[in-house]
Amino acid sequence: MLSQSPGNGSTRARAVRGVDRASDRTSARARRTAIASALQRAMLEKGFSSTSLSDLARAAGMSVSHLLYYFPSKEAVLEHLNTAITDQIANDLVAHRGDPPAQQINNLVDYYFGGRAVPSSYRKLLLQQMAVATHDPALRNRGKQQAARVVGYLEDLFRLSPRLPGLSAQDAGVIAGSLWMGLTVNSFFLDRLTSRRARELLRRAMLYLAGLDEMTPRSKKPARTNGRASDSRPRV
Repeated sequence: MLSQSPGNGSTRARAVRGVDRASDRTSARARRTAIASALQRAMLEKGFSSTSLSDLARAAGMSVSHLLYYFPSKEAVLEHLNTAITDQIANDLVAHRGDPPAQQINNLVDYYFGGRAVPSSYRKLLLQQMAVATHDPALRNRGKQQAARVVGYLEDLFRLSPRLPGLSAQDAGVIAGSLWMGLTVNSFFLDRLTSRRARELLRRAMLYLAGLDEMTPRSKKPARTNGRASDSRPRV
């Protein structure tokens, strides 16, 4: 049997410590995910403002001091939850970036308002997140980043489409993003604005902006007479 040198022992010890640290990181991620999931359930049940740290810790199956080891505050948990949800939505949409514009629009509205990929309960979470962001700089800055990412995706989509005459891809992206957010918020307050209705309204609006709807105005071309464009100038 080969003898073990001191160097081999120290290398093995470092390897063991590395495995332990990796295990600790995995455990910490699992704990943070459990806490964020507990906050999501609490927000849907009784709202963010009515959920105390004690409530949240109890729902996550730990003490308050244990929870504060992973998150410095309840608002930090909300930021983590917001990031997880919006990043997942953004990543799923970007996966279709190579599709034709009309197909991207259909994918977007079916994914977001279809009820399978993004549940309708997300609207409740979104409204509460917006309210907290009003007085929370970290959450507000995160919201700005998310909005810029979504509008950037929409700009790329409209850049590949003919669009309304005189409408830039940047303006089309801002308009579509605003309509998307407005329909999301108002679908919570207007009974007649169901997810199905919101989906069709956003689809029609985006196809219109993209110049892909049959009702989209086209640039007028000069009338032609006998194969030549007519001259509309007065004759003298």
